[in-house]
This record gives sequence, C-alpha cells and structure tokens, in this order.
Amino acid sequence: MGKKNREHNSTISSTSSTRQQDETFEYLTKTFNRKDGPIPAMCDVTRPHVDSFNWMLKEGLMKAASAILPLEFETNTKLRVKLKFVSLEIARPKAKVVAGANRLSHYVYPAEARMGKSTYSGTLHARIHGEVFDQNGKLIGRESYDRSLGPIPVMVRSDACNLANMNTKELCSKYEEPNENGGYFIVKGYERIVRLLTMTRRNYPIAMSRGRWRQRGPGFTDRGVQIRCLSDDQRGVENTLHYLDTGAISLAFMFRKEMYFIPVIMILKMLADDNTSDREIHANLMRGTYRNNSALDSNIKYMLRQLQKTYWNEQPLITRQLIIDYVGSHFRTRLQRPSWHTNADIARYLLDNYILIHLKSDKAKFQMLTFMIRKLFSYVRDECKAEDQDAPSMHEILLPGHVYLALLSERLETWLISLRETFLKLNKSTKTSNDASITTKLRLAMDTMDKEQIAKAFEHFLATGNLNSKTNLGLRQTSGFSIIAERLNILRFISHFRSVHRGDAFTETKTTSVRKLLPEAWGFLCAVHTPDGSLCGLLNHLCMTCQVTQDTPTNTSIDALIDTLLSYGMRRAPSLDIDCYDVVLDGQVVGFVDDNQAPLITAQLRFDKATGNRRRSGVAEHLEIVLVPKEPHGLYTLYPGLFIFTTPARMIRPVMNLLTKTTEYVGTFEQVYLGICITHDEFVPGHTTHQELTQYNFLSITASLTPFSEYNQSPRNMYQCQMGKQTMGTPTLAYRKRNDNKLYYITTPQAPLIRTRVYNQYALDDYAMGTNAIVAVLSYTGYDMEDAMVINKSSIERGFAHGAIYASELIDLQELVTDRTDQGKHPLVFSLDTKNPLWRHLDADGLPVIGSTIQPDAVLCCYLNTLTQEYKTVRYHKKEPAYIMSVTLVGDEDGKLPKSKAWIMYRIMRTPIIGDKFSSRHGQKGVCSRRYPTPAYIMSVTLVGDEDGKLPKSKAWIMYRIMRTPIIGDKFSSRHGQKGVCSRLYPTEDLPFTESGLVPDIIFNPHGFPSRMTIGMLLEFMAGKSAVLHGLSHDGTPFQFNDDYPAVDYYGRLLRAAGFSYYGTESMYSGTTGLQLEVDIFVGVVYYQRLRHLVSDKFQVRTTGPVDALTNQPVKGRRREGGIRVGEMERDALLGHGVAGILLDRLLHCSDETRAYVCTRCGSLLSLVKTKIGYVCRYCCGSSSNTVQRVTIPYVLQYLIAELASVGIKTHFDTQSVVRNFVLSSQ
Repeated sequence: MGKKNREHNSTISSTSSTRQQDETFEYLTKTFNRKDGPIPAMCDVTRPHVDSFNWMLKEGLMKAASAILPLEFETNTKLRVKLKFVSLEIARPKAKVVAGANRLSHYVYPAEARMGKSTYSGTLHARIHGEVFDQNGKLIGRESYDRSLGPIPVMVRSDACNLANMNTKELCSKYEEPNENGGYFIVKGYERIVRLLTMTRRNYPIAMSRGRWRQRGPGFTDRGVQIRCLSDDQRGVENTLHYLDTGAISLAFMFRKEMYFIPVIMILKMLADDNTSDREIHANLMRGTYRNNSALDSNIKYMLRQLQKTYWNEQPLITRQLIIDYVGSHFRTRLQRPSWHTNADIARYLLDNYILIHLKSDKAKFQMLTFMIRKLFSYVRDECKAEDQDAPSMHEILLPGHVYLALLSERLETWLISLRETFLKLNKSTKTSNDASITTKLRLAMDTMDKEQIAKAFEHFLATGNLNSKTNLGLRQTSGFSIIAERLNILRFISHFRSVHRGDAFTETKTTSVRKLLPEAWGFLCAVHTPDGSLCGLLNHLCMTCQVTQDTPTNTSIDALIDTLLSYGMRRAPSLDIDCYDVVLDGQVVGFVDDNQAPLITAQLRFDKATGNRRRSGVAEHLEIVLVPKEPHGLYTLYPGLFIFTTPARMIRPVMNLLTKTTEYVGTFEQVYLGICITHDEFVPGHTTHQELTQYNFLSITASLTPFSEYNQSPRNMYQCQMGKQTMGTPTLAYRKRNDNKLYYITTPQAPLIRTRVYNQYALDDYAMGTNAIVAVLSYTGYDMEDAMVINKSSIERGFAHGAIYASELIDLQELVTDRTDQGKHPLVFSLDTKNPLWRHLDADGLPVIGSTIQPDAVLCCYLNTLTQEYKTVRYHKKEPAYIMSVTLVGDEDGKLPKSKAWIMYRIMRTPIIGDKFSSRHGQKGVCSRRYPTPAYIMSVTLVGDEDGKLPKSKAWIMYRIMRTPIIGDKFSSRHGQKGVCSRLYPTEDLPFTESGLVPDIIFNPHGFPSRMTIGMLLEFMAGKSAVLHGLSHDGTPFQFNDDYPAVDYYGRLLRAAGFSYYGTESMYSGTTGLQLEVDIFVGVVYYQRLRHLVSDKFQVRTTGPVDALTNQPVKGRRREGGIRVGEMERDALLGHGVAGILLDRLLHCSDETRAYVCTRCGSLLSLVKTKIGYVCRYCCGSSSNTVQRVTIPYVLQYLIAELASVGIKTHFDTQSVVRNFVLSSQ
C-alpha cells in the first residue's frame, strides 16, 4: 500500500503493509534457500579466495612456467646444461594405489584430511625441458622430463578439489556442509585461511615523501616516485626514483633484500635505441608543461653531463653499448649469472627482471620511465600533489591465489638449484661425458630429490603464516599471511573471508594515519566493522557489495582496447605540446589525448562500459577509468593523466549509472572523480552521474545484520560486529563428522522476529545465533545495577539460552608405543579386558559407549599390546564431566596400517549461569547469577584407518558433549552492542508480571539506555512486540524510515491496533507484594545472544598448586592450575580499604614466604654461611652467631638481591630500626 495510507489513521493499512513486507521476506527466503547447491550469496563471500586460486590453476601455472628463468650451469666436463620448466599442473587429491586396498574411492575428500590430521593436497606435476651445449654454445642434445614434484596443498572447493561442482546432496554425502563454499586450506587437519592483505596499487607511479629516504646516502632528499611492478607470476619489484639535492635522479631497486642505486639517465640510455640522441631524451623529458622551464632544463643537462664524465675502459659513457657494458660488469658478481654470459647479457637480465618488470619492451619502459621522471620533477616543484599511500584509492588486495603462485614460482627456482647441486654431486667423479650420460644423471638426480621439499615449504607457510623467502616476493611483511578459520559461529567464519588486514608491520607503528577512515573507503571498506583496540583501523572488512577483480587481461583484449582508444581520438606519437594528457593503461603509456578531447573520450568509454556495447573492443565490465584533470589557475592537484586499469586484485563495487540506467562497476581510484548520490534527493544537476543501489551498501555483511543500526550510537554498532562473532550459535551443520577442538552450540536457537534483508539473503536461519526474549525495563532489584541483568529462573529451566560445548579428542595408538623397536610393527589395537570389572563401562572394542557420561580421570578407552598381551588404558583428562558424542577411528593414507588414531568428541553443555552476559541487538547488557553442575556425555566414537583400509584401525576420534546451562556470571548481549552479565536467576513468583500474567524473561536496567544511546534497541522492543502480536516478521533494514515516515509511529500504530499502548508500555504488578507498580513499564521482545565467555570456562580457585621454580611464586593461568594474580592495581585498591592484613596474607603468606638469615651488623643477606655454632657472617670476620637474625621475607626478594649482586650492586638490611627499612646502595 502507499505511503499515504500508512502514515494516516488506518490501522488495517499498517497491518496489511506489514503482511506484505512479511510476504516479501518469505519470497526472499524461498529464493535463496536453493536445493541444487550452496546459497549464491554465501558463494560470493569466498569468491575472492576461490576464484583467485582457480585463476592460478588455469592461467597462473602456465605463466609461472614461462616466467621462471632457465637454470644454466656448467658441468665438471665443461659441458653446459640448461633446464627450463615447460608446463605445470596440480592434480586433484588422490590416495596412493596399493594392491589389496579396500578403499571405496581413490579420491581423497576434505573430511578425510580433517579426520586424519593430514594435509589436503594434490600432486604437482611438471614438465622440464633440458638442453646440453658444448663449450662453444652449440646444442648437442635435448630431453624432456615429466616429473611429479610431490604433494602440494589445494584450496577446498577450488577446481583442484574433489568437491568442485557438487550440489547440496553430494556435499552432504561427503560429510561436508550443505552450504560449503571452501576458500580455505586444510593443513595437518586444521582449516587455514590465507588472509586478504592491503597492497599498494600495482603498476601505478605514486609520488610520496619519506623522511627516512634522506638516510640512504649523501644528497638524497625526502621526495620520490615509487612504483610497484608485478610480473606474470605475481612476483613484485619496487622501483623508486629518488630526487637528489643536486637536481639528479637515482633509481633504486631491491635484489635479495639488498638495495641498489643507478643513475636514472643511465637506465634511459640503456632503454633507448642506438640512434636515440641525448637531444631526443632531453625533448622527451621536457615535454608538457616544462617546455620553458629553465630549472628543469638545467637539471636534465646536468645528468647528461655527469654521465659523460664517467669513464669505462678509458672512454666516456657516451654510447649506449658502453653504458650497457659498464652496468653489466658492475652487476656480474651480484646477479650470479653464468660465467659465459657477456656484460650485455647481464645488463639485459637486469633490465628484464628488476626494472619495470610489468613491461616487456624497452620502448614501453622508456616511455614509462620518462613519465615518472616528469611526475617527480612536477612534485619537487610543488606543481602536483603527492598521493596518499594510506588511501584506498592507492590500494589493491593481495589475493591467496596470487601469493600462492608467487611462492610456488620461487620454490620451483629453488628446486632447480637443488637439482643442480644433486646432479653435480652425482657427476663429480665423471671425467668425460656426453649428452646421453648427462640425461641419465639428470633423471637419477630427479629421482633422488626430496619430493616433500615444496610440500614442506607450503605447509610451513600455511600453518604459521610466515613467509620464508630469499626475495620476499616484493612484499613488505614476512608474517601474518594465514590464520585459523575459526567456526565459533557463522558470522565469525564468513568474516575471515571478508577481512582485509593492513599488514603486520603497521601493528607496532605509532602513527595513526594508517588507521584513519578516509572518504575514499566509502562502499569498499566498512565504516563500522573494525575491532576496537590494537587492530582498530588495521583490520577492516569489505562492504557487502564490494568485489575483487580476478581476470588478468590478455594481449588480445589490451590490443582491442588500444584500438578503441585510437578510434576515439588518441594519438600514438608523443606530443611536444602542453595541452595533452598521457594515456596510461595498466602502467604503460599507450598514447596521448588533447585536453579538450579527454573528457569526451572518458565519457564514451564509461558509456561503453555501462551499456556493454564494446565488450569485444576491450571495454570490459570491470574496467576502471580515471581522468585526473588539470585544475585551472594552477591549483594543487594530483599529476594529471588518463589512467585505465584492467588489472586483477582491484576493489570494485556496483552503482547505478544515471545516464544509461544500468549498473556500473567503479573502482576505488575511479570513485574519487565521480559524483555519486545516495538518494535522489541529493542529486545535483551537472555534477551527479551515479547513484547508490541501496542506502546500506557501505556496510559489511556483519554490520548490515544489526536492525535499526542508524538509530544507535556508532561505537555500539562497532561493538555488535565484534560480539556477534563471539556468540554461541550454530557454527556447522555437519558437526558429527568434524573434529574441531571445541565447538560452541546454542541448544535452543530461534529465528529473530526483527531481521534485515541481508539476513534472509544469506539464509542465516540455518545458523541461528540467539533467542527472542521478553524484556522488561525497570530497576526491580539491586541485582540489575550497571550492566547486570536478572533472568527468569523458570525461563532457564524451560531451555532459554541453553548451550553446549562439543569437544573432540584424538587417541593415536602409534604415539602410545613406548618401545622404539616396536613402533614400525603396530602392536597396539583397541580391545577390552573383560576380566577387569573397573572397565565394564566401555564397549566391546575398548572404546567408550556413545551417549554415556564420562567423569574426570575416568578410563576413556582400553587397548592391547599384541606383543606383550598387556592391556593399558587412556584416561579422561578434562576437569568436568562430559557426554561422549562420537568416536572416530582414523588410519594412515595408504590403508596398509591399522587404524591407530581415535578422535573423541565431547559435548559440554553451557546453560546460562550467574555471571553470563546478555545483550540485546542494540548493545544493552545484562548479567546472570547461579551455577548448576552438569555432566558430559559420549556423543560418538569413530574409527579411522589408512587410505587403503588394509590394516586395523589404530586411530579413534571421540566426541564429548559438555552441557553449559546459564549460570551467574555468563555473558549475554543484544544485537546493539550492549553486553551484560547474569547477576541472579530470580524465581518466577518473585518477578513482576503484566495484567495478562506475562512474566518477562529478562529484567533490564533503564540506566543502560541514556548512557549507550541505543535507540535502535528501543525500536526493536516495539517492533518485536508488534511482530508477536500480529504473527509477523518485521524488516529492520537500516535507513528505511525517515523524519517523514518515522519508525516509532509505524510500530506504535501496530501496537495500538493490537490493543496495546502506542508507546510500548504496560502496567505491571510486583511479584513480591502483588501491588501495581506506580509507573508503566516498557516491555517488548528483543533478540538476545549468549556469548562464549562463560564462567564455567574461566573461573579458577586454588589453595595449593604449582609454583614457579625460579621465584617460588604461584604460577598463573587456569590451564596450569594457577592462581589469580594480585597486581599493583589490586594492591592499591586493598590499601585504599585499609586491609593491610589481607595484603600481607596474599602477597607473602600465601605466595612465596621464606625464612632467611641476615647479619645485623653489616645488613648482608648473602654473606651468611652455616657452621657448627650456627650461621655466621663472612664479611664480619669476628662476628658470632649472636649478630645473625632470622627474618621472614618473600623468596623473590632473595632472587632480586642475587641478581643485583651479579651486576655489582650491594644491598643491606637495616635491622636496627623498628620499621626495618630496605636500603639500596651502589657498590
């Protein structure tokens, strides 16, 4: 119905509108809950990861084989060998084919890798082409070798995964999630994600100022232009043009983590043709606005003269060949090329691999280098502005497939070097050889190579996130590349795939510029979803509609795009006029356009991109077109030019092109120069060209799930993004076939009554994470003060917020073999000793019974040593009872060995208890109050053998279920960033009730609203209440209400139509006196989440226990049975209360109290020795035992005195005074 009917006095129209809204939600739910495969929106979450890995498989491996340089070396018989990779391929994971195996399939699936604690790997196949030359370089033989280079990890659900293209039913049959989208690796049984990292935009020169550049050498200034170039195999090299105070320019590049500097004029001479004169170089550098610039003219001439003053072989460096010979001779030892290579070969190697490596021809490199020089001179003279390296417009994303390919390329080069060393060792004693013998030795060397060499490197990279590289692959960090794919809940899991980290190097820097939220980030990086604390602003998340480009442009598409530009008026030849723009395509100067034609060409390209008219002409859908204009009147702006990007790893997002009325994808750099309005009311004629598709596109997936978030204080929405990922929910549907160390489950989840459109789009009802609670806002008792909250005890007893922990444990019989001589014989098998009555609770196979309860230190399983016929047991080591959920036996990969591993899954219930925090979706918090002991049960027992299944199963997974009923101290949270702690479980008869007899589930303190300003939670109160009364589900999507159409009026009318107060208040009666409360109470329904921070997992109490061997003080840590630390803040608080006796008890008597002897004459504590007459002082030679006094001091004081004595500082006690001051003096 129309807006008019909803705004005015028709309650029927309001109800009908809500029903229409509910029907739309039902349609969306049916649309996105497809049965033929995972949900499309969920697939988009992992698309940057999976698509980049698929690109690596289809195109990247071929490009890497071409980009890896041939390895050339000389044998001891003076023959030259050249080895080159021709092709690379990664096969799908398969088991080894062994005779007599009883595997159902030779394909290995991810579930098997998780259970077996192995790495989900395919096989890397390579074809190597070898050539043999004589001493004169004549080819005398060639051979191709097809080799398997061993296993290599593959990404789940990629084209190299056996789950690729499976539908929902097939995924479930392989023990996977029905909505399994992959995007992660499995390394040693753990799911690891290669995180997205922010990198500088590739192939674009950036003007910048760095103070540390002054320290690179004499004459260096803080001004420069830097470009990050990437080769076809995604390995990067940074080239930096440094401006010197003499007016010259030096080019810097890195080789094996060492920096080298070359005068840029020398590189220009090497790149130019033999017929190119110094005058032509001078003209190219003077082109544009510097035609009449005398200062620039003198700088260029100075660099040319300095080059002529440099001599090589008694000749000035005037000709191109002399310069090439000069540079090649200086880099011969550094670049470690073969001895028969000439200086010209060395120089060519340098230009191809370290100078503008994204360009292939010398002409293209020459033009790009002159463009960078002109930009640097313009920046030095303050005629253009420096780019902000921290702005998203200068950023791109480091994708998993790209870093994977770069690391693989380097490891393959290392493998070739290892092959060379192995071959030289085998050929060391050979005095004469020919091509046939060398071919045979090469085959033998390949057979003796370690096939796990590449696999170990990748497993280390994925398992630790540390990059072990000689060249660093052009990256600025060596750690933090991978993280664990935590499945705490669905939001936590999917947020890992959408998170973008700025880099580990910035976590320790004191500057705050990298953390700032800049306007360029709008629509690309979420302004809400970032953690509070040390990672604030460094760990961001992609917006909901933001995508990352994947396709790499081909030579055909680039040529077609250049032809299109030429047809629109671009010129190929450089112009000496000032009124033109450089056209830079992916870091290559491809032409020039006149100033008056540049806006027209830009508009035509944008029209073609938005309408799809010129797809065949290279104008791709994800093309990024940036015209940096020349500002009139000499305004300070970026260096002008027409920049076009088709490269991968760029962030793009969809907007509405108002001219074509179609959806257009724009990039981060492109957006800066576009006029984009959010709503039509913001449209400005002549300026606005695009409009947002929705008003909430700037939010991430997690942030867009908060209902009515526009009404909340901004920090509360940030807090909800974090607490939503800490909620006990439904992390996985295939939990019985998983072996996670710990999974948190909510036992009684509910679908929220108030949800956003994004919630339905991602079908999150399948992974519900909370409960609809009836909440009353009043100060009823002292137990609801601050962030505490009172919970209805009967609600808890009926299952409110009940949870459980599913814990898995692996029992590997091979690790229990004590005799090393028996480890290869596999003597241990699971078996039950029926003669022992203490083990009768076990099953017949010696494993626990599924569904049984296990107590701490109880016998968990029994096994038999077949060699000694001796039975032994494994005990349950956890400190609380558990339910056994499942037991899974696991074997090795080949299937020849017995299944000697057992995974045991426990279920630990987490029912709300005292201290649990609750919070509404609007950030209101509360706390719970009492704890009930709960047992744990055996849920499942699974035996697993080897891949072939020929030997007995020697591994078992046992799953426990440990109940967690809410108790006092557990945390709860709403969806509005307010967490609270359960302070008390109140009986129903003592709680207030409404006129209809309704008793609230939660009592919330009203003081939580003014300080937090979570108005969105107030709206959820009213919306949730009206949804219950009318049997509907309301839309809480942000920005759908406004001043003309207020939310409070809309939901107030619905409440009035149901016979309730317009403002959501009700009369309530006291549960203790039965009298009506004097004021009406605000009562409604709020979706509450139970957080994983549980008292049962964190509380610790000890009287005696382990102490530190060095200080004799109690150790800390719940896992180590440590004590609670009493620090300086606690000490000051206790002193403020005047309880010095408690401090003495805590810090001395119950800590490291010890007895020591001190000399009352010299005050020494270290000079005392024990004799027959007692303790005497060695310093006071004549002193007797009467001058020695026994004192009580902390043991750590003795340790401190000994440490001070080791550095020559003497300490003594003044035992004469009553206070016994401790005096410190320097020796």
